[in-house]
Amino acid sequence: RYPLLLLLLLLLLVEATVSQTITTYVVDNRNFTLIEGGPLRTWSEARDYCSTEYPGFTLASLHTSSERNASISRATGGIRLWIGLNDIGTEGTFVWEDGTFYDANFFSFDNSNSGSRDAVLFRVNENDFEYVDPGSMETSVLCSQPFRQTTVQGEYQLRFYPRRSTWQDASAFCQSISGDWYLSSIQSEAETTVIEDIIFPGPSDAKLFAFWLGLEQTSPSNFEWLD
Repeated sequence: RYPLLLLLLLLLLVEATVSQTITTYVVDNRNFTLIEGGPLRTWSEARDYCSTEYPGFTLASLHTSSERNASISRATGGIRLWIGLNDIGTEGTFVWEDGTFYDANFFSFDNSNSGSRDAVLFRVNENDFEYVDPGSMETSVLCSQPFRQTTVQGEYQLRFYPRRSTWQDASAFCQSISGDWYLSSIQSEAETTVIEDIIFPGPSDAKLFAFWLGLEQTSPSNFEWLD
């Protein structure tokens, strides 16, 4: 009787002390944080964890093959990861939790809904995605910042957000980050190269062919940069 009681206590202790592994890495000038192990979380818990523990982060969005492959190479075998892709707002309309652009051609999964499936899991071993009920399971978490960032000539920061918006909305979004953030200006060939490198880090990104800059027409014959 007593050895059995001792065994149960040891099992409870082991379960309560499951280790958590946190891995941070940068891909194409974007920051990612991978949280594996206990405590495991539902999709909603994972979403709240990313934004609370890592300010400026959300459940991850994936936009390039290099981002996807980097996550696979750093995750331990057999795990599944919560990411930010979901259709909670409107059934059948998939969005990233961070508001960035969702490219349906980059993903392949069964998106037919039979019940309460509203979130997408990243299955690392299979290198694919699964459409599931966000409250049906607890698993590991992948968080990311919604932008790529670099420093131009050691002077100022440049961020790229892969979002769909009008020019006016894009300008307002920059100002919402901070009063001294504007849609980018280009003053040299070197700056053009930096911008191209951060927006098009690889051949698979060629489809992201247009982006807003901060050049505004102030009169029929005059243009000015917002900054």
